[in-house]
Amino acid sequence: EEEEEATHTATPEEVNIMLAQMNAIDTLMPAAEHLLVDPTPDIRANLAWALSRLLVMMYMPSDLNTDEQYEQLQEKLDTNIFPLLLILLHDTDPTVALTVLRSLATDTTEDLQISITSTNDDDTNEEGVAGGVGDDGAKGAAASGEAPHGADGQRRLLRIIGAGFPHFAERHVTKLLPSMQDLFTTRHWRLRMATVVAVPVLFASSMGQPSTQQGLVELCVKGLRDNVERVRLRAAESL
Repeated sequence: EEEEEATHTATPEEVNIMLAQMNAIDTLMPAAEHLLVDPTPDIRANLAWALSRLLVMMYMPSDLNTDEQYEQLQEKLDTNIFPLLLILLHDTDPTVALTVLRSLATDTTEDLQISITSTNDDDTNEEGVAGGVGDDGAKGAAASGEAPHGADGQRRLLRIIGAGFPHFAERHVTKLLPSMQDLFTTRHWRLRMATVVAVPVLFASSMGQPSTQQGLVELCVKGLRDNVERVRLRAAESL
């Protein structure tokens, strides 16, 4: 016999959590919509980071899908938080888009460094020019959204995948994919690198969506042919 998908009714504690999350979204949205058009890129970047963290914090397994509160929470995430994140992913300032991509792949706010010496640093596909203007090696890597080199970087990647955190809803990953594919055509190599760095977490979040997973793998394959070495390196690690 075919096993039925396991579902359960939310406990009173889970219901209270979901109600609190919905209230938080309603409270935050007016301020978020105001910050979305703020003229300062760093403020929009911080907003992008916060919205992504909210998606992670408010993620709940689909086995609660028989509960009214679960459906209401998902609707609020889909119609409020996620659309703003997509808008920020297409921000005119590459720093903002970079922050969105980093937030998708980062398991701790300690890894966040928004400041980039100049967005003009990214106006070339040549790593030697774009990678080191005004930065030492460590600062340049952090600002670019790059995971640490060597064993530490590998351990962090394995920790993220092994822990399954952060985790995003499958439908959100599917909707993110076209934007990521579009960003991979940008001249900004840091954005291309951040795109492939985000692939493992999004891949793990999209189980049951073969077409989405195939699209994510194809991004990494494209990254292997990039003319910037660090993009190729991150693509190989993500694969």
